Amino acid sequence: MKSLFTIFIFFTGTIAFSQTCPNLISPLDGSTNVPVDTSINWDFVEGVTGHIISIGTSPEGTDIIDQRDVGSSATFTPPLGLPENKLIYVTITLLFSDQPNITCPSQTFSTQDVTTVPDCSALSNPLNTAGNVNRATNISWDYAPGATSYQLLVRTSLGGDIVNQYLGNVLSYTPLRDLPASTEFFVTIIPLNENGSAINCTEESFTTGVNATLPACDHTIYPISDFYKCDVDNDHFEEFNINLGELEASLIRDQTGLVITYHNAGGDLIDFSPGTQVVVNQRTIIARATNIDGCYKETSFKLTLLSPPTIGSLFDIVECESYTLPAIDNNSGYFTGLRGSGNQLRAGDIITTSQIIHVYAVQADCSDESSFNVTIDPSFCQEETVETNAVFPKFFTPNGDDINDLWKYESYPENHGIEMEFIEIYDRYGNFVMYLNQDNPEWDGNLNGNPQPSSDYWFKASLADGRIFKGHFALKR
Repeated sequence: MKSLFTIFIFFTGTIAFSQTCPNLISPLDGSTNVPVDTSINWDFVEGVTGHIISIGTSPEGTDIIDQRDVGSSATFTPPLGLPENKLIYVTITLLFSDQPNITCPSQTFSTQDVTTVPDCSALSNPLNTAGNVNRATNISWDYAPGATSYQLLVRTSLGGDIVNQYLGNVLSYTPLRDLPASTEFFVTIIPLNENGSAINCTEESFTTGVNATLPACDHTIYPISDFYKCDVDNDHFEEFNINLGELEASLIRDQTGLVITYHNAGGDLIDFSPGTQVVVNQRTIIARATNIDGCYKETSFKLTLLSPPTIGSLFDIVECESYTLPAIDNNSGYFTGLRGSGNQLRAGDIITTSQIIHVYAVQADCSDESSFNVTIDPSFCQEETVETNAVFPKFFTPNGDDINDLWKYESYPENHGIEMEFIEIYDRYGNFVMYLNQDNPEWDGNLNGNPQPSSDYWFKASLADGRIFKGHFALKR
């Protein structure tokens, strides 16, 4: 016996003020052994203008039902039923016209273990015994509770199957080409699940007409770019505000006599007016342009939420002659002014004068900004000449082989009795790295326990008599 699985239902949106969330009517919260073909019903909440439901196998998932708009109805029946013995998440968004959308607490129920084969299905299009059927028809059938796939058999009176396919968990089939005219077709639909195939399913039939009648379809619907919005509070839920007039002008341009409708990823008609354009992570919208003959053409676009951009800490730069701007995130840019103003600079540009560099990042309708100073100072790299015989190491290799693992100054006897008060070490960007003195006279190449990169480092040494000595050395790994 397989273990039961729990279905979690989440009502999502933004929290409403003192608004009562609906309770499940059927199945009741905590119910067990619920049929896989159940309908989900909940209390109607006063003031609700619409509901959007998603069902998936992960929190806020949409792999079973992708943000289906069910309007003001407080009930929904999954057209392909619910999987058995899997964790399922159902997300319902309550929509309001006069207050924020609502996030309600989750409610749960458990589905039954399906241990029998499914019952047979029946044709829904064309209907059994139908005549004069359009040669361009598709073939569709009713959902069989408990089925996870379907076998379709189609033959003619001449004998032999012209279709014999296992189609997966779908309820329709589109022939590769128009069916022959004035021909009787015999169709058998056999639902299946892990327990086996339906038994003794009835063969049904229909007869095609003389010609396929296709309406004139000479208009165009133009593809458009996806829409993006910044998820300001990182709750994976936002409402778009797309101007339908501007959208439709892009979809059909100067064509006339067309009706534009909007559909979800499953093809269901939805209300896409402002106030209903809500998204959990990502939502696919199908736009359909239909002419007077009933012929339509479609295109699709996505509504996608993006995380707000974040610019990390930037360090000021000190260089002797020039500084080359490093590569930067694709959503960010270098500028000489605030908020993307002034001249735009690019990675690889060489900075030869001291200035403030602004980094401006844009993600959908969110932005972030930071800046850093670039100081070009030839004196920073000049080694000050002093009358001294002091010797400083030109390089060290902190690789753990006990050879040149430390950079240090030794007073006696190599440096002829010249004593140092302290030494300050900086990286090539002018950032302070290490302070050495007689109690701590050496550096192992680490900063706060982190190995520092191979590069040139600069030092400033203070002699015991007050003189300052500057120089540089290499860290090699």
